[in-house]
Amino acid sequence: MNECMSSNNVNGLCEQSLMQKETEFGKGSDGRSRVSVVSFNGLMSDFCRMGCVDGAKSVLGVMLKYGLHPDTYSYNIMINGLCAFGPMEEAVGFADDMERNGVEPDTFIYNILMKGLQRLGLMSEAHRVLREMMQKGLQPDLVTCTTLICGHYQVGNIEEAMRLRDEMLSRGLHPTINLYSVLLSSLCKIGQLNKVILLFNEMDAVGCFLYHSNKSHLQRKEMD
Repeated sequence: MNECMSSNNVNGLCEQSLMQKETEFGKGSDGRSRVSVVSFNGLMSDFCRMGCVDGAKSVLGVMLKYGLHPDTYSYNIMINGLCAFGPMEEAVGFADDMERNGVEPDTFIYNILMKGLQRLGLMSEAHRVLREMMQKGLQPDLVTCTTLICGHYQVGNIEEAMRLRDEMLSRGLHPTINLYSVLLSSLCKIGQLNKVILLFNEMDAVGCFLYHSNKSHLQRKEMD
C-alpha cells in the first residue's frame, strides 16, 4: 500500500477505530475516553506494516489532538517505519524529536537508525549515530556490531569490517553464523586465504559451524 490514502481518509479511519475501542472499553467515571497511547500505537503499527508511513504519521497527529504523548514504543514504530519506507532524514528527525520530548532513545532505537543508514550505504552517518549512542552511556550490542560490519562489507571496506569484528570480540560478543558467512565470503573474494583459515579455526573454537554445503562452497572458492 505505497500509494497511501489521503490524510482525511486516514483521520476518518483512525477516528472510527478509536470509537470502536471506546465502545469496547467504555469511558472513565469522569466521562473521558479510555482510549490510550497503546490504542494509537496499534494503529500506527498497522499502517507501517502496510508500508503507509504517511498514514501512521496522521494517526500520530490524531493522538496528539487527544492530548496523549508518544511513548518509546510510539517512536520505535515511527522510526522503524521511516527507515524501511520513508526518508531517512525524517527517521533521524523523529529521534531528535523524541529527546526534545523527554523520551530517551535506547539501544534498540539507535540500532534501527544504524540499520536504515547501513541499507543506504551511509556508513559515516551510521558511525555518527554510534558515537551519539555511546556518549549517552549505551554500549553496542550484537545487533549494532553486525549492522556495522555488514555495512562496511557492503561498501567494500573489508579491512574496517575486520577491525570491527576484532573490536566485537574484545567486547565479549561473538559473530553469528550469518556474519561469519559474510566475512568468509568477503575474504575469499579478495584472496585473503590466511584470514579465512583463521576464521574457520575461530569458529571451531567457539562451536560455530557452517552447514556442510556452505563450507564446501567456501572451500571451493579458496581453491579457485
